[in-house]
Amino acid sequence: KELYPETVNACGDIEVTHPKVKDFLENKIRDFFYTYPKMAGIVLTLHETKIPLLKLKAQKLGKIERVKYVTQILYDVCTDLGKEMIVRPFASLAEDNAMMAKAFEEVSPNLLVMDKWTQFDWSLTMPHNKFFLQIQNNPLLVEGDIFGEFFGKGYLPLMLREHLKEKFS
Repeated sequence: KELYPETVNACGDIEVTHPKVKDFLENKIRDFFYTYPKMAGIVLTLHETKIPLLKLKAQKLGKIERVKYVTQILYDVCTDLGKEMIVRPFASLAEDNAMMAKAFEEVSPNLLVMDKWTQFDWSLTMPHNKFFLQIQNNPLLVEGDIFGEFFGKGYLPLMLREHLKEKFS
């Protein structure tokens, strides 16, 4: 914001459609793969960021167009470089998840989508992720927590065979 004040909108947020933002995103990905050429690709989570894309105010694009716009920029660079990109919706609201699924479909039917087997983190009792049903035209990967996030609560899910069988089913 301080270096490029022209990229900031009236609410003080970065305007994602500003050409300098696009240039930054493209060059950031190119620089990453130049520095780490053996990396096969990236995983993009638009919700787990300092400034979540869906929470930016006064944007020229609505939510679905904004997700599509940013994802398309990164996907195109990865594709040009022969690298893979996986997107993670990780939205806890059904409306946001459906919107992101639609945006990802529109970017490319080859774009890999990865989501968690539970709707939220950090609990063995959380409901199954029913948002998977919204991923219809893209390849789907499912992430499951079998150790790390539950460990802080003293649970070892990798030991809970019935829990794992239920989640995988």
